Amino acid sequence: GVDGARFAPIPPSRRDEFRARVGADGRFLFLAVGGVEPRKGSIHLFEALARLTERMSPSPVLAVIGGQSFQDYEQYRTSALDRAERLGLTLGHDVILLGTVPDAEMPAWYRSADALAFPSVKEGFGLAVLEAMSAELPVVASDLPVFREYLVPDRDALMPPVGDVPALADALHAVATDAALR
Repeated sequence: GVDGARFAPIPPSRRDEFRARVGADGRFLFLAVGGVEPRKGSIHLFEALARLTERMSPSPVLAVIGGQSFQDYEQYRTSALDRAERLGLTLGHDVILLGTVPDAEMPAWYRSADALAFPSVKEGFGLAVLEAMSAELPVVASDLPVFREYLVPDRDALMPPVGDVPALADALHAVATDAALR
Protein backbone atom coordinates (compact mmCIF):
# COMPACT_ATOMS: atom_id res chain seq x y z
CA GLY A 1 0.00 0.00 0.00
CA VAL A 2 0.96 3.45 0.98
CA ASP A 3 3.08 4.81 3.82
CA GLY A 4 0.57 7.13 5.48
CA ALA A 5 3.31 9.06 7.30
CA ARG A 6 4.69 10.16 3.93
CA PHE A 7 1.48 12.10 3.31
CA ALA A 8 1.39 13.94 6.63
CA PRO A 9 0.08 17.51 6.80
CA ILE A 10 2.34 20.27 5.49
CA PRO A 11 2.73 23.86 6.71
CA PRO A 12 0.19 26.32 5.26
CA SER A 13 3.02 28.31 3.66
CA ARG A 14 4.16 25.25 1.69
CA ARG A 15 0.56 24.57 0.61
CA ASP A 16 0.23 28.18 -0.51
CA GLU A 17 3.50 27.89 -2.46
CA PHE A 18 2.31 24.84 -4.40
CA ARG A 19 -1.11 26.34 -5.09
CA ALA A 20 0.50 29.54 -6.35
CA ARG A 21 2.56 27.52 -8.85
CA VAL A 22 -0.65 26.57 -10.66
CA GLY A 23 -2.64 29.77 -10.15
CA ALA A 24 -5.01 28.24 -7.62
CA ASP A 25 -5.13 31.24 -5.31
CA GLY A 26 -8.84 31.51 -4.52
CA ARG A 27 -9.73 28.72 -6.97
CA PHE A 28 -10.67 25.11 -6.30
CA LEU A 29 -7.73 22.89 -7.25
CA PHE A 30 -8.33 19.47 -8.78
CA LEU A 31 -5.30 17.21 -9.06
CA ALA A 32 -5.02 14.53 -11.76
CA VAL A 33 -2.19 12.00 -11.56
CA GLY A 34 -0.97 9.96 -14.50
CA GLY A 35 -0.62 12.43 -17.34
CA VAL A 36 -2.81 12.93 -20.38
CA GLU A 37 -3.48 9.49 -21.80
CA PRO A 38 -6.40 7.31 -22.89
CA ARG A 39 -6.72 5.08 -19.82
CA LYS A 40 -6.77 8.10 -17.49
CA GLY A 41 -9.94 9.42 -19.15
CA SER A 42 -8.28 12.76 -19.84
CA ILE A 43 -10.72 13.85 -22.55
CA HIS A 44 -13.67 13.07 -20.25
CA LEU A 45 -12.01 15.10 -17.50
CA PHE A 46 -11.46 18.08 -19.80
CA GLU A 47 -15.08 17.92 -20.96
CA ALA A 48 -16.30 17.81 -17.34
CA LEU A 49 -13.98 20.66 -16.34
CA ALA A 50 -15.35 22.79 -19.18
CA ARG A 51 -18.84 22.24 -17.78
CA LEU A 52 -17.62 23.34 -14.35
CA THR A 53 -16.21 26.59 -15.69
CA GLU A 54 -19.78 27.47 -16.66
CA ARG A 55 -21.17 26.52 -13.22
CA MET A 56 -18.53 27.85 -10.85
CA SER A 57 -17.09 31.27 -10.18
CA PRO A 58 -14.22 31.47 -9.90
CA SER A 59 -13.60 28.56 -12.22
CA PRO A 60 -11.59 25.62 -10.89
CA VAL A 61 -8.09 24.75 -11.98
CA LEU A 62 -6.82 21.29 -12.93
CA ALA A 63 -3.18 20.40 -12.30
CA VAL A 64 -2.05 17.29 -14.18
CA ILE A 65 0.98 15.41 -12.90
CA GLY A 66 2.71 12.79 -15.00
CA GLY A 67 3.31 12.18 -18.63
CA GLN A 68 6.08 9.64 -18.92
CA SER A 69 4.85 6.31 -20.23
CA PHE A 70 6.20 3.27 -22.00
CA GLN A 71 3.44 3.79 -24.56
CA ASP A 72 3.38 6.52 -27.19
CA TYR A 73 0.31 8.61 -26.40
CA GLU A 74 1.45 11.77 -28.19
CA GLN A 75 -1.39 11.66 -30.72
CA TYR A 76 -3.99 11.20 -27.97
CA ARG A 77 -2.36 13.91 -25.85
CA THR A 78 -2.34 16.38 -28.74
CA SER A 79 -5.97 15.57 -29.58
CA ALA A 80 -7.04 15.86 -25.92
CA LEU A 81 -5.31 19.20 -25.44
CA ASP A 82 -6.79 20.51 -28.70
CA ARG A 83 -10.21 19.36 -27.46
CA ALA A 84 -9.66 21.16 -24.15
CA GLU A 85 -8.93 24.40 -25.97
CA ARG A 86 -11.97 23.98 -28.24
CA LEU A 87 -14.05 23.54 -25.08
CA GLY A 88 -12.85 26.96 -23.92
CA LEU A 89 -10.23 25.77 -21.42
CA THR A 90 -7.00 27.72 -21.41
CA LEU A 91 -3.80 25.76 -21.02
CA GLY A 92 -1.68 27.39 -18.36
CA HIS A 93 -4.75 28.84 -16.63
CA ASP A 94 -7.53 26.23 -16.43
CA VAL A 95 -5.36 23.19 -17.13
CA ILE A 96 -1.78 23.14 -15.87
CA LEU A 97 0.47 20.38 -17.17
CA LEU A 98 3.13 19.80 -14.53
CA GLY A 99 4.67 16.78 -16.23
CA THR A 100 6.83 14.54 -14.12
CA VAL A 101 7.50 16.05 -10.71
CA PRO A 102 10.12 14.90 -8.19
CA ASP A 103 8.82 12.04 -6.07
CA ALA A 104 9.61 14.06 -2.96
CA GLU A 105 7.05 16.68 -4.08
CA MET A 106 4.13 14.27 -4.56
CA PRO A 107 2.92 14.37 -0.93
CA ALA A 108 2.86 18.19 -1.02
CA TRP A 109 0.85 18.18 -4.26
CA TYR A 110 -1.75 15.89 -2.70
CA ARG A 111 -1.84 18.08 0.42
CA SER A 112 -2.11 21.27 -1.66
CA ALA A 113 -5.00 20.18 -3.86
CA ASP A 114 -8.68 20.28 -2.90
CA ALA A 115 -9.68 16.98 -4.57
CA LEU A 116 -8.29 14.20 -6.74
CA ALA A 117 -9.96 13.83 -10.16
CA PHE A 118 -9.28 10.26 -11.34
CA PRO A 119 -11.77 9.38 -14.12
CA SER A 120 -9.84 6.40 -15.46
CA VAL A 121 -11.42 4.16 -18.04
CA LYS A 122 -9.28 1.23 -16.88
CA GLU A 123 -6.81 0.69 -14.06
CA GLY A 124 -4.77 -2.15 -12.68
CA PHE A 125 -5.06 -0.80 -9.14
CA GLY A 126 -5.02 3.01 -8.94
CA LEU A 127 -2.34 3.79 -6.38
CA ALA A 128 -3.02 7.53 -6.75
CA VAL A 129 -6.40 7.02 -5.07
CA LEU A 130 -4.77 5.51 -1.97
CA GLU A 131 -2.12 8.21 -1.94
CA ALA A 132 -4.82 10.89 -2.08
CA MET A 133 -6.78 9.26 0.71
CA SER A 134 -3.60 9.05 2.80
CA ALA A 135 -3.31 12.81 2.36
CA GLU A 136 -6.96 13.26 3.41
CA LEU A 137 -7.78 14.43 -0.11
CA PRO A 138 -11.35 13.83 -1.36
CA VAL A 139 -11.52 11.53 -4.37
CA VAL A 140 -13.66 11.43 -7.50
CA ALA A 141 -12.85 8.21 -9.35
CA SER A 142 -14.60 6.25 -12.08
CA ASP A 143 -16.80 3.41 -10.96
CA LEU A 144 -14.40 0.64 -11.97
CA PRO A 145 -14.47 -2.84 -10.45
CA VAL A 146 -10.88 -2.46 -9.24
CA PHE A 147 -11.83 0.61 -7.17
CA ARG A 148 -14.78 -1.21 -5.64
CA GLU A 149 -12.26 -3.65 -4.16
CA TYR A 150 -11.25 -0.96 -1.67
CA LEU A 151 -13.69 1.95 -2.03
CA VAL A 152 -17.31 2.23 -1.01
CA PRO A 153 -19.13 4.64 -3.35
CA ASP A 154 -20.38 7.82 -1.67
CA ARG A 155 -18.45 6.98 1.50
CA ASP A 156 -14.83 6.80 0.38
CA ALA A 157 -15.19 8.49 -2.99
CA LEU A 158 -17.67 9.80 -5.50
CA MET A 159 -17.71 7.27 -8.33
CA PRO A 160 -19.50 8.33 -11.52
CA PRO A 161 -19.88 5.76 -14.30
CA VAL A 162 -16.91 5.37 -16.63
CA GLY A 163 -17.02 7.87 -19.49
CA ASP A 164 -20.22 9.59 -18.28
CA VAL A 165 -19.17 13.22 -18.63
CA PRO A 166 -22.35 14.78 -17.14
CA ALA A 167 -22.10 12.47 -14.09
CA LEU A 168 -18.38 13.23 -13.76
CA ALA A 169 -19.07 16.97 -13.94
CA ASP A 170 -21.80 16.60 -11.29
CA ALA A 171 -19.45 14.65 -8.98
CA LEU A 172 -16.65 17.17 -9.41
CA HIS A 173 -19.10 20.01 -8.82
CA ALA A 174 -20.43 18.34 -5.68
CA VAL A 175 -17.01 17.87 -4.16
CA ALA A 176 -15.98 21.41 -5.12
CA THR A 177 -19.05 23.12 -3.70
CA ASP A 178 -19.93 21.02 -0.65
CA ALA A 179 -17.43 21.44 2.20
CA ALA A 180 -19.32 18.94 4.38
CA LEU A 181 -19.07 16.32 1.63
CA ARG A 182 -15.31 16.86 1.36
